[in-house]
Amino acid sequence: FTDWRALLFGGGLLALLTAGYLLRPALERFAAGRVRAAPAVHDRILLPVANPNTALGLARLATTLAERIPGTVVSTLSVVSRPGPRRPSGNGHAPAAGNRPVLIDRLGQRQQALLRQVAEEVQGHNVPYYGEVRVASRVAEGIIQEVAESGNVRLLLMGWPGPMELGTLRENPVAEVLAEARCDVAVFLNRDIGSMRRILMPFGGGVHSRLALRLASQLAEEARAQLVVLRCLCDPPAGAGDSRTEEMHDELLLVREELEALFGRVPPHVSMRVARSESVPEGVLQELAEERYDLVVMGAAVASTLQTDLFGSMTDSIAEQIPCSVLLVRHHEPVVVNWVRRRVKQAIVTQ
Repeated sequence: FTDWRALLFGGGLLALLTAGYLLRPALERFAAGRVRAAPAVHDRILLPVANPNTALGLARLATTLAERIPGTVVSTLSVVSRPGPRRPSGNGHAPAAGNRPVLIDRLGQRQQALLRQVAEEVQGHNVPYYGEVRVASRVAEGIIQEVAESGNVRLLLMGWPGPMELGTLRENPVAEVLAEARCDVAVFLNRDIGSMRRILMPFGGGVHSRLALRLASQLAEEARAQLVVLRCLCDPPAGAGDSRTEEMHDELLLVREELEALFGRVPPHVSMRVARSESVPEGVLQELAEERYDLVVMGAAVASTLQTDLFGSMTDSIAEQIPCSVLLVRHHEPVVVNWVRRRVKQAIVTQ
């Protein structure tokens, strides 16, 4: 230990460790800044794939949105039924690489062919893509587990559940996902959507409408389509024509302010309209009767309960009557906020 080389080595080691100790806070701040500056590449648009009638339409919408949001990945999710009550080990994915071929075989040839079609559709647009298989007792359970455990789902895009009957709505997978999934959810009713040239977005205000407006604008900009933001002015009061004109002008200013708050300006592909009607459904259907649209994007109303309606009874009824494709959007809210909104709505209806 008295050799000069041993002393030099010990002194150098102590100096190096001391420098590391002193410089550690600065290095951690530098690393944290680099992480914050790096673009987010983990955000996902999740597509549960099961129905061949809606899968390709969902894939087209997902790729269009992903192309407008840098770093967004499109991923598909297939849920395989668990044969027994035993829960799978781990997070519910395929348990091991050796068992993955068996799990894929359980999807069935039809499901595998559908997944290949979706993959071809997404990859044809040069969008990052991957697929997952999850084991669960029910489809809704698998979707909810995937959203909760991954924590990086920006938007969950699902197909319309079909005609909704009061007695079976509670057991519908879409209703269960809307109630439990902690992410934004969009449900697509595909009526042979092709090229999108004109998109209608009825704007009612609120968090759901703002999310719908943002998604509609992204779809229109990517597809080079015209987006018409419609504000329905219901139950016009009897009075002079000038007062009615001022009221419509005020509603138009309200829509403009919302657009400027979201985008900083009114995008060139967006136009605004104010229509008078006895009700919002009548105003929307009247606009669709007068003009041709390829897609209608709507934000959710406040549902009284997910056991009776998905996106609010008014929104559900409009979606069933619209002749073109419909995208219904629901922004995720904390449970307490959602409960307060429903109680306020029930109080207003009661009064």
